Amino acid sequence: MDTDSQSPIRTLVWTDPVTVDRSASLRELSARLTEYGIGVAVVRDGPTSVGVVSERDVVASIAEGGDPDVVTVGDVMSRDVIGVPPDVRVFDVALRMVDENLRHLAVEEGGEIVGIVSIKDVTRVVTEDLLATWE
Repeated sequence: MDTDSQSPIRTLVWTDPVTVDRSASLRELSARLTEYGIGVAVVRDGPTSVGVVSERDVVASIAEGGDPDVVTVGDVMSRDVIGVPPDVRVFDVALRMVDENLRHLAVEEGGEIVGIVSIKDVTRVVTEDLLATWE
């Protein structure tokens, strides 16, 4: 199925999102984000999703004097995860991300984070739709 701005967001979701344990250090998190070339990871406490942590969280902690070998993911993660169900349209997700200044958004199903979508992903799809209307 070709994805367009009217498609459900599930078509863009990073399935099996990269996870990190809440006890990991920010240095460990940074290595994981770098390894996968991403900007956010789902935080786990055992098998349960308990939040998300982003590269911005790492930078903010270090800017405030945090030691990346001492500060843990659990110290800086976002617990109030902003998420959408997998059937929301790509276009609606794009609008929400712009309105709320989000670079990443969790896709949730059954109370669990099942994937992550980035503003880059949704912008590409919406831009392709817009360009198609100009042809």
